[in-house]
Amino acid sequence: MEETQIVEAQPTNQLLPVADHEQAKEAYQAYLELCQSILIPYDERLVDDKGVVRQESDYARIPQKRNVSGRWVTEYVDAPRKSAWRKLARFYGVSTEIVDKTREEKDNEITWHYTVRAWQGDVTTMGEGSCSTREKNRDLSEHDARATAHTRAKNRAISDLIGFGQVSAEELTPESGEEKKPERNPTNPRRKVPSQQKKPKEKQQPQKKSESDLYTKLQGIIETLPVGFQGVLQISEFDNKIYVQHGLGFPEEDKEKVAKALAPLKPKYVKDSMYWEVHK
Repeated sequence: MEETQIVEAQPTNQLLPVADHEQAKEAYQAYLELCQSILIPYDERLVDDKGVVRQESDYARIPQKRNVSGRWVTEYVDAPRKSAWRKLARFYGVSTEIVDKTREEKDNEITWHYTVRAWQGDVTTMGEGSCSTREKNRDLSEHDARATAHTRAKNRAISDLIGFGQVSAEELTPESGEEKKPERNPTNPRRKVPSQQKKPKEKQQPQKKSESDLYTKLQGIIETLPVGFQGVLQISEFDNKIYVQHGLGFPEEDKEKVAKALAPLKPKYVKDSMYWEVHK
């Protein structure tokens, strides 16, 4: 009797994209063009001479702190609001439904949790969102906490489905990335500062202010430019330089507009890192 030899089949399944790179590029470009067509950038909101906003933007400009090589810098992010995701969902034909919602109460703090499903045809995603009445040490009403939790869950579901996981404005707060000051060690003499040495340190503040003048000037220039996908241009300050960075897919014609506006400051454009560099 011949001996039966069993040969294990080698796995042939590989994780492959469902579209080639050209189709993927076209789909992403179509998304960018739709955003530019139907969403109102932050710099294009209508404000009258009394400072009253007559037409709100679909984006919120939110300052964010980021640690760069041990130094905290402030960047401004234009994140899509609730109105942006509702517009995109309508034009993409996306449907949503609440799958689950729960209310949690503990120590005079109420937290709402929502799960929302979003789908288009056979493709579906799930988004979860929560918010409490004491979030970020703020005193929110239960109604506001519940509405925010629902909005976050719905935005996340829509974003995962059509927006490449883009973060919405409801996810960000000005406190995000806030610097945490280290605890002072009284046993370390290098941490002890005699009272008579504090005054000279305070006199150095005007120098810091003069350095921020260029940052403020640069920010003012950027805010006059209604350009680019979402109108996003992130500004950061580090090591006697200020960086103006754009995101992936930033249109070439908009790069030219930014370069022209920054020309008086003689910026250097670093293509691989997608930013302009301005020396103080």
